[in-house]
Amino acid sequence: MLVTIKELKRNLNIEFDYLSDDILLQNFILTSEAITESYLNYSLSGYTSSGETATPIQIKQAIIMLASHFYINRNIVAFTSVSKMPYTYDFILNSIKEFTII
Repeated sequence: MLVTIKELKRNLNIEFDYLSDDILLQNFILTSEAITESYLNYSLSGYTSSGETATPIQIKQAIIMLASHFYINRNIVAFTSVSKMPYTYDFILNSIKEFTII
């Protein structure tokens, strides 16, 4: 995982010693990483959570924001209309996204 449960808990203001939702938080992180990888059109497998190959801060922040969104909104956001990812997610990642020109 490129984002730790502790980092996500910090963003959500969840006490670090509250462990009941850790599996849920981990699933949201993994899902957010997969969605981010798909959105950027390249693999994030070369990045790590720290060190020389640390994940770029834009990617890390986007994953944290999306995982937080999933945690807070655990059900469908809109029942009658299609809902898009939060604008901020797009804004952060578009600066490093690999676009394909057809």
